[in-house]
Amino acid sequence: EKLYVTEKGGTVRVIEGGTLLPDDFINLRSEINGASDRGLLGIALHPDFPATNWVYLLYTYDPAETLSQPDGDPAGPEGKGQRVARLLRVDADPTTNYRTYVPGSEVVILGTASTWQNIGDPTAEQDNFDAPWSCGASGAYVQDCVPGDGLSHGIGNVTFGPDGMLYVGIGDAATWSTVDPKATRARGEHQPVDLVLLQLGL
Repeated sequence: EKLYVTEKGGTVRVIEGGTLLPDDFINLRSEINGASDRGLLGIALHPDFPATNWVYLLYTYDPAETLSQPDGDPAGPEGKGQRVARLLRVDADPTTNYRTYVPGSEVVILGTASTWQNIGDPTAEQDNFDAPWSCGASGAYVQDCVPGDGLSHGIGNVTFGPDGMLYVGIGDAATWSTVDPKATRARGEHQPVDLVLLQLGL
């Protein structure tokens, strides 16, 4: 019996028979933003796993463009500037007894438009209320983009329900420290959530 464990920094480890295996199931550190409450926070296995060998991973995303930013800059890797999030599906590899994933099997299920271009201002840190909103300015909307502007209140859990649907928890991506206009996203006033339930099989 196996237990798949996410590490906030971007790796998934496997515990088998009570022993932590030496190799990562997957290492996504290069594209995870783990500043403050961000990171690789959600994991779900397909209900028919391993017959259907899909593993779903939910995380705050550092697009490749962050690598060209100065070290320590809010727009750089692990920076505290505005970000986006995504849900990724990968295949567990039957040839390794599902202890690792199949390279090249990555499919972005939610957040295909969670890109560098749709981040409002990757240099803008929390409580900068003058910065444009990620995934569409106030009154606008970018379909299939998941905002991660704040350092908390962002993506959270992903799980399959008894109805066979995949549920994804997403917050308002706003600050917790003061009143933040971005919190209205949770009410759908500016950015309706276009995908909160994903059909089994996606």
